Amino acid sequence: MPESSSNKSNEALVSIIIPFFNREEFLAEAIESVLTQTYRDWELLLVDDGSTDKGPQIARRYAEQYPDRIYIYAHENGKNRGASSSRNLGIKYAKGNYITFLDSDDIFLPQTIETEIDAFSRVPETDVICGTLQYWFSWSEQAHENERDFIVNLGLTAGRLYHPPSLLIHNLRAGGRKPGIGCVILKSEITKNFSLFEDDFRYVCEDQIFWAKISLHAKIYVLDTCLAKYRQHGNSSIAALTKNKKTVSGWEKFSEWLENYLVENKVEDRELWRALKLCRKENDYRIKYERLLNLYHRLLPHHLRYRIRDAIIAWRMRK
Repeated sequence: MPESSSNKSNEALVSIIIPFFNREEFLAEAIESVLTQTYRDWELLLVDDGSTDKGPQIARRYAEQYPDRIYIYAHENGKNRGASSSRNLGIKYAKGNYITFLDSDDIFLPQTIETEIDAFSRVPETDVICGTLQYWFSWSEQAHENERDFIVNLGLTAGRLYHPPSLLIHNLRAGGRKPGIGCVILKSEITKNFSLFEDDFRYVCEDQIFWAKISLHAKIYVLDTCLAKYRQHGNSSIAALTKNKKTVSGWEKFSEWLENYLVENKVEDRELWRALKLCRKENDYRIKYERLLNLYHRLLPHHLRYRIRDAIIAWRMRK
């Protein structure tokens, strides 16, 4: 049940889910980016993942101000269950015809939801709409001088509909390139067919599982549009995992999970299995040369590393 705010039964067209854990510095800005959407038919579900800072107070303030639109949920006994479990909890209570997600330290652009809903109206046969995101360093005056904002190139032909499992194959061949979690919106009926997130998976690649599942089970339309800003800061989940050198192990856990999932679902697509084999081989090299990889990450800013990766992806796709 909601921790606060009204419990009216009116249906919202778009359910926006923001899980948060100790994000008092950024949570209000994420919520404000929802409030300023040019598309107005939405509900916002804030899921407290066991926060011990002032984040829950910030969430309650907004829920009290917008009792018919903003709702707060929490895990039993206020436990910290992780982003995947928190998103699943939000999905459980979502009333919308469409569901989308936003991390508590990121923001939507003002026309994000309007752009996505317009795409659904133009391509009604699609199950999922996605776009790209901006790496956002300029939010802080203390951003590293070598880093600059840039928009991620997905390496895909935009303006077309992709059928399963083509985007998962691309994801694996491209070293994990995919839309950010805040750049994906789906028809809520998809959530009745399978669980989007794995509750117990708490590694760096938990959003890769989400993308793998919808790529296997849904038709996806790709927009050539930036839909969210991905804030870069030292306290982010990915920054902490990178600092603790857990990104490589996260990829290993994800590839193990994916192999088991494909077997369980009797997926026999040969090209997909070849792509998974390539992905696992590449991660073996990451493990073997982890020290050099860490040095590479320290020396080259994000936008240059992405350009290099773009060239590798383009070369692979031509093979």
